[in-house]
Amino acid sequence: EREPWFQQLLRDQKLDIPDVEHCDPTQFNAHWINYTMRLDLKSLYCIAIRHQGSHWGHLGLAYTAKPHVLSPQDLELLQAAAHIIEIIQERRGNREDANRSEREKLLIMDTIRIPIMLFDASTQLLRVNNAALQVAGVSEKEMYSQGCWKTFCGYKECPSDCPVLLACHDHNTHSKELRIKGRDYFLQAYPILSLIHISEPKRQ
Repeated sequence: EREPWFQQLLRDQKLDIPDVEHCDPTQFNAHWINYTMRLDLKSLYCIAIRHQGSHWGHLGLAYTAKPHVLSPQDLELLQAAAHIIEIIQERRGNREDANRSEREKLLIMDTIRIPIMLFDASTQLLRVNNAALQVAGVSEKEMYSQGCWKTFCGYKECPSDCPVLLACHDHNTHSKELRIKGRDYFLQAYPILSLIHISEPKRQ
């Protein structure tokens, strides 16, 4: 069974006991009273830390030399510190979700047997899947360190009819037939655009 003081912490999200020796005896059971006596605990302050709607932990201050009364400003600082921890936990959770989502996307991309390459707006190669590496016949390091027209298409320099180059220029889909290592391929470049819709404000 949970300690009464802990139940109060869960219920009120804070615990404010400036004098443990003269506090409400219902806040502690016999086991906890003996424990506080062994520690010579005089004052106890705790703030609950919540994460995703549940109690995650708590931040506390314990005084053993003599009872200590925290000022309202001190209590606000303790509350602010607990809130900072809550924000850190929330951001950590969001980052872990984002990393997990990214890993899942990469896993899906690498299991697709169709060669896929992702480029930024300046035609810089961002990501290549395993199927594209197999067609190119080069290592992943070589693929990223050299121009794809050399490692993948087999040109000495980027041709003017490169589908990726054209798609980056006019934001349209472009295609090209190409023979790579004795096999015929049909290359297609699809632009991925982020659009922002701006509407006129309503007139009053």
